[in-house]
Amino acid sequence: MQVPIKAIIQQHTNKITSGKIPRPQGCCPRCFSQPKTFKLHECRKRSFRYLAGSFVRIIMTLLARWKCVECGKTFTAYPPFACPHKRYALDDILRLSSKYIQDEQQTYYTAVTHEGSSIGYEEENNQYVDHFLAPSTLWRWIRWSGTTKRFLK
Repeated sequence: MQVPIKAIIQQHTNKITSGKIPRPQGCCPRCFSQPKTFKLHECRKRSFRYLAGSFVRIIMTLLARWKCVECGKTFTAYPPFACPHKRYALDDILRLSSKYIQDEQQTYYTAVTHEGSSIGYEEENNQYVDHFLAPSTLWRWIRWSGTTKRFLK
């Protein structure tokens, strides 16, 4: 059984708040040197959107910012469920994108649905749906994934 994305994000938040922050491995993304360790600079708040059935939900988490001891520059270490400059969880981006790409009969409009109904954003009081996930969002995700080095690997 697959763990829901909300649980994965909450586990990540719990690790950060308890001080069990995994240190980044490899080279510095700014200077490409190989320091023995990175120094924790700060943790910043970040909200992510995830799909829960026919609804888009928002959850807050923390992202660790690290400082390279070689060049002194800072960078954000993104967890596996997140990508820079993307509000949605990576699993949802990949799931809806592959739904569109793998089925020739899909359109952008039908791909951004759940069991035939539109995927909507809930208002904060959870009483009604304010607006819906736009088909152009899926188009941007597919375009972005084709230009990202992460997916070429």
